[in-house]
Amino acid sequence: MTRKICASGQDENMKINSYHSAGSTYPKLKPQKTINISDVEWIGFRFLDNISKTFKYNNKYYKAIYPNAMEYTLNLFKSGIIDGLIEKKIIPETTITNYTIDKFPLVLMQETEFFNIDSINWNPLMLKDAAKKVIDLQNF
Repeated sequence: MTRKICASGQDENMKINSYHSAGSTYPKLKPQKTINISDVEWIGFRFLDNISKTFKYNNKYYKAIYPNAMEYTLNLFKSGIIDGLIEKKIIPETTITNYTIDKFPLVLMQETEFFNIDSINWNPLMLKDAAKKVIDLQNF
C-alpha cells in the first residue's frame, strides 16, 4: 500500500507524529511493514545518490531514503516540489510507502520501469528529450 502526501502535507491514511532529535523536529512515520533486506535487489551505485538507494521488490522500484535525508525528503513532498516535478513529468509518479527496510526509515515507490541503456545507444529524439528535461529541471 502506498500513500501520497500532497503539497499541504495532509494524508488521511498516514499517521505522522513529531519527535525531537538533536534539537530538530522530524516527522515520524508509522510503518506497517518492514521489508526483509534479503528479499530485495539493490540497483545502481551508492556514490551517485547521497539521499537514497534504489531497489526492486515484488517487481516494483523503490527508493530507500537514508536517515539523514528523511527530513529533507519529506519537506520536498510537503512543500509541493515533488508534486510539481511529477506534474511537469520531470520525475515519475513518486509516493511515500508504509515500508521500512534495514537502516532506512523512509521508503518511496516510483512508478517506473528500470532501463539500463547506455546513452551511446540513444537515438537523437531520446537525447533531445533528455536535454529538455534537464532544462525543465533547471527552470523549475
